[in-house]
Amino acid sequence: MKDNSVSIAKGIAIILMVLAHTRFSEYGNYWINMFHMPLFFFFAGYCFKDKYLEIPSDFVIKRFKGLYKPFVKWGLIFLVLHNLFFYLNIYNDEFGFRGIVQHLYTWQEMLKKAVPIVIRMSDTEQLLGGYWFLKSLFWGSLIAFFIIRNVKNIKWGDGVAMYYYSYISISSSYTLFMHWWKRTFCCTIFNFWILLPKR
Repeated sequence: MKDNSVSIAKGIAIILMVLAHTRFSEYGNYWINMFHMPLFFFFAGYCFKDKYLEIPSDFVIKRFKGLYKPFVKWGLIFLVLHNLFFYLNIYNDEFGFRGIVQHLYTWQEMLKKAVPIVIRMSDTEQLLGGYWFLKSLFWGSLIAFFIIRNVKNIKWGDGVAMYYYSYISISSSYTLFMHWWKRTFCCTIFNFWILLPKR
């Protein structure tokens, strides 16, 4: 019989994510934001297949196809559609998300903005703000996979993860739970750590 517990947990996490974005309560938002996104990273690690430890190229290709490719594809599509969105008044030069207004792009600006999308997985259009998740999961899962596959001693592996986690946390000028990409990036490594005892 199929175990639906992960699917149910994902559904709950999605509901909590939507609830947090409604800003229903200041303290409620803080509470949900402490764990609802790391849950998705945990599920990614929990559903990891052991066969990838033997064929790492398959895992890397899977991540490129499943995370990098859609990030770049939709990032470029929305970039090309930027001026159309401006004419439709979805973007405008008076109001914007968090006060960031927009303007019509020239072809030179579009080409310049396309580079970080392809090279660094960054600087996507405002309508793709939630795509930070794909970038964090992509890099976090690759780093976690490298550690899991190459660190033979579990205690040494824990030490590497703790060093990495501490470095990212201390180097941040923000609090641990409020700096999104550093928090979630680290959570990926810890949540993938459930694979180590299997080795």
